[in-house]
Amino acid sequence: MDNPISKELREKLSALSEAMKPSPEITKAMESISGSMGRFQGLTLPEIPRYSLPEIEIPDIPTPEEQNYYQSAAVLMEALAKEALQWKENLPPNFNPAILAILYGGVQIHVNNLSQVSFHGIRVEGTLNGAPCSVLAHQTTIQLLCYAEEVKLEVPRNPIGFVWGNEKVEV
Repeated sequence: MDNPISKELREKLSALSEAMKPSPEITKAMESISGSMGRFQGLTLPEIPRYSLPEIEIPDIPTPEEQNYYQSAAVLMEALAKEALQWKENLPPNFNPAILAILYGGVQIHVNNLSQVSFHGIRVEGTLNGAPCSVLAHQTTIQLLCYAEEVKLEVPRNPIGFVWGNEKVEV
């Protein structure tokens, strides 16, 4: 990807490197001075340092669309699903992962399902004080606490669902 900003940075870096080279006039004048100073015994002029910029690799700058993508609730859902699956593999066999959504004001929902409903929006489905509930919220207004819940023989397993785009994962 060679977007306009990266191209402009490369051009400016090249121009700066070129501007730092000594001009032919300065080089000629320094050589003339050096030649005339040579008649003084034991006096030598130092070498003229030549500066150049090191080669710098300019990384491709993400487009606004690429930058925006990382802010979406879909990215959050996908990352949470992957983390929960990985975490589940490391739990003892008698434990399952569980998620508690903590909303503004301290409201706590035991999560059954998390879904992306808009670019930044999330639907939290679960139970609040034992009663079913559903909350629509901006992804930045929710804190999610993942914890391990011991499996009890009498209680059937309640998987957690993650939904984004056309993807659906249960943990």
